Amino acid sequence: MTEISIIVPVYNVESYLKRCMESILAQSFQNFEVVLVDDGSTDTSGMICDEYAERNANVRVVHKANGGVAAARNTGIEESRGTYITFIDSDDYVERHYLEVLYRSIRNQNADLAICDGEIVMEGRGEREERKACDWEGEIGDAEVISKAEAYKRMLLAEHMCITAWEKLYHRNLFQGVRYPEGEICEDTYVLDQIVENSNRIVCTRYKGYFYVIRGGSLMHGEMKPMHMTALRNAKHLWDFMAENYPEAEDAAKKFYYNNCFQVINLMVMDPEKKYRAECRRLRKEILREGRFFAFHRTIGWTEKAAWICLLFGLPWYRWVWGMYLKIIRGERK
Repeated sequence: MTEISIIVPVYNVESYLKRCMESILAQSFQNFEVVLVDDGSTDTSGMICDEYAERNANVRVVHKANGGVAAARNTGIEESRGTYITFIDSDDYVERHYLEVLYRSIRNQNADLAICDGEIVMEGRGEREERKACDWEGEIGDAEVISKAEAYKRMLLAEHMCITAWEKLYHRNLFQGVRYPEGEICEDTYVLDQIVENSNRIVCTRYKGYFYVIRGGSLMHGEMKPMHMTALRNAKHLWDFMAENYPEAEDAAKKFYYNNCFQVINLMVMDPEKKYRAECRRLRKEILREGRFFAFHRTIGWTEKAAWICLLFGLPWYRWVWGMYLKIIRGERK
């Protein structure tokens, strides 16, 4: 019986896929299968998938027409055979004890959802070296069972865990009746409450075993598209859900929503055609009404405060400051 199914959505990642796959195949825990879902790649990614499947009996490939990452994950869920499911994006990679830590944590605590931490790797700044002396066994021993409310708060505030499909190990029963909304972005936010509410016991560890690579063309770091508005809708859904069911986590959901608002504004103000001017002004007014929250709430950091102040001086000023920040970041990557 296969214990873990690793679902890897693949779309035009020929420069990253081998690194991802080599990190998976090098895992200390080996009772797993890899389901590579080639989502209509137009580069050599599909061929690379086939090569790995030919060389490794525990690797399978599903080739499908392009439908987006949500559709690819749903296909992977349907094709998976393991007792547990985990997702790894094809441009990311994992530390060699990643599966071991999640699996032993979930089994030791008789949980059905295990969550770990991760690290961000900026493309162009060099690959993050895996920690040679990683105390992964100690991280398993320090894993703690947390309530649903605490899980929501930590993910919404990105405190050693985040709202993503990855960095988690799920019992496959959690996906009964749950699928990612196809054709959307930030689809992880949409299903978060369904996954957590289906969980009877949640365990978390501060082990940093997942390396998230931020690429220049990533959906939330590229140009503004209408689909980006779904990020706000899904974040607002979580805010409303917390307010009704977990009031102790409402402020965390509120901060998460406004962080998403800032991400969308950052894309809107850089649109040369200014197609989203009216929506951008509406979001600015909405954010500025929350001056007391941004000024005094304990979860608001200096970056959020600075962003709010920049908005206060108007969108042209905000656009100039954001443009300068992007130039500095891009300059550091060279």
